Amino acid sequence: MNALKERPPVPPAVGILVAVAAVSFSSIFIKWCQAEPAVIGMWRLWFAVVLLAPWWLRDLPRFTRLARRHLLLVLLAGISLGVHFWLWTASLFYTSVASSTILLALQPFFVLLGERWFWGTTQRGTSWLSVTLAVAGVVLITGGDVRVAGSALFGDVLAAASTVAVSAYMLAGQAVRPRLKPTTYSAAVFFLASLTLMAIAIVQHAPLTGFPPRTWAMFALLAVVPTVGGHFLFNGLMRYVSAGMLSVSILGEPVGATLLAWWLLGQPLHPLQAVGGVLTLASVAWFLFPALRDPGLTPAAAPDPPPTAPSTGR
Repeated sequence: MNALKERPPVPPAVGILVAVAAVSFSSIFIKWCQAEPAVIGMWRLWFAVVLLAPWWLRDLPRFTRLARRHLLLVLLAGISLGVHFWLWTASLFYTSVASSTILLALQPFFVLLGERWFWGTTQRGTSWLSVTLAVAGVVLITGGDVRVAGSALFGDVLAAASTVAVSAYMLAGQAVRPRLKPTTYSAAVFFLASLTLMAIAIVQHAPLTGFPPRTWAMFALLAVVPTVGGHFLFNGLMRYVSAGMLSVSILGEPVGATLLAWWLLGQPLHPLQAVGGVLTLASVAWFLFPALRDPGLTPAAAPDPPPTAPSTGR
């Protein structure tokens, strides 16, 4: 399948800004939850699935006609997203908001290298430089965070492991997302991710109910703002921009999350973090600007690899 070249209804840059702002609230809402990490992720996704259910059910016949390989990619995306939510949410209970979200900065390297490995996508030399500078900015923010909570190594390890999982989610989504409507793909992936998290919660003997009203409210806000307003919007944008571009744009999340944690949670904001935030945002803009200048010609869909055997019509 050739890469799609469609003109989106709104400029992709606008959608990216809205989605990044939405996902920046994730860590704040999670900090206000009184539940186990897997349970938090499970309920946020269940609520999101309910919100998307009317559109998903209407398009269900098309979903069931997907080739088995594409169904397996949806399954991979769902499990990877569930594992990512579990590890990343757990990390927030051991380390600070800034440190946890910033370690996701490794994601663009995994995704861009994955695009090159699977689909032969190449990047300009300046693109790699801009990503490196963006991550350098993230390291500056992390340096400010280490002085606040330098003993949170376990939480940092969990956050780094979640980066591998979310990279797999992005790459699988790039391969299969253009074949489905964003509501259908998102609802299917969210449903599978919620089942993954439910299984983890059951194994951990974590309580699934009995939470105070404020925690239920946070579950709902997590579903509406960062899940539907963020992840669902990213899935829709994947029709017009690549997973690599989206993964780089998500580097803006640590900046937003750090500012929100300073404003809403009272976590200190060091001058070094401010410098790192400016460097990160400027470098992300440097990476995205050339591709977003002409949104109608921005490729999104990952081409299928050439078949190695005649199609069997599965």
